[in-house]
Amino acid sequence: MEPLDELTQVPGWRQPKDPDIAEAKLLMAEAGYADGIDGLTWNLSTSPTGIRQAEVVTEQLRNSIGMDIRLETADRASTVARIREGTANMSADGSGVIISDPSDYLNQHFTIGTHKNPDAWSDPRLDKIIDAQAKELDPAKRLGMFKDALEVLREGESQFVPMTWGYSGGLLDYRLQGYNVPESEQQVKHWEAIWWDPDAPLPPP
Repeated sequence: MEPLDELTQVPGWRQPKDPDIAEAKLLMAEAGYADGIDGLTWNLSTSPTGIRQAEVVTEQLRNSIGMDIRLETADRASTVARIREGTANMSADGSGVIISDPSDYLNQHFTIGTHKNPDAWSDPRLDKIIDAQAKELDPAKRLGMFKDALEVLREGESQFVPMTWGYSGGLLDYRLQGYNVPESEQQVKHWEAIWWDPDAPLPPP
C-alpha cells in the first residue's frame, strides 16, 4: 500500500475532485460527447451494498459529466453471463482474495479468458510484469514490479476500474475446534477438519 499522502495526489483518488472532473469533461468532449451521453446500462447483481454503491456512482457521473446510466440488476449467475456476453456498457463485479498476494488480483482481472476480462484486454508491458513477478522470490524486487504494474494500469486503458475496498470479519465460538484463522475469504469455506467440542474449556479473558 502507498502512503495515504501520496495516494491522495493520484488522479482518481485525489481530493478535491475538480481536476479529475475537468479532465473527464475534456475526454468526453474529445470523444464527441461534450453534452453528455444517455442510454448507458450498468450490469450488476442484486447485492444491496453493490446497488447502493452504484446509485452513488451513477448520480456523481450524471451530475459531473452528464453520463446517464440505467442500472440493470440480476442474480449472480445472470450477471456473470451478461459480463461474458458484453450485453451492457459496463458491469460491476467483486474480487475476493484467494491468496494473500497482489499477484492474485493481477491474475483475476488481467488473465485472458476469465470473466473479469471479457474483452481480453492486455498490455505487453503488464504481461511481462505478471510473468516476471510470478518467478521472482525477492519480496523487494516483487514490490518494485507491482509498482511498475500500477503505473501501467493508472494510464486508464484497462477494462477494470476499482471502486471500493472492503474488509470482513466475524466471531467464533471457543467450542469450535480445529479452526485456524484463514489468510483469505476463500479459505473460510474449508470445514473438513473442524468439529464441535461442548466440553472445551472457556479461554481466559
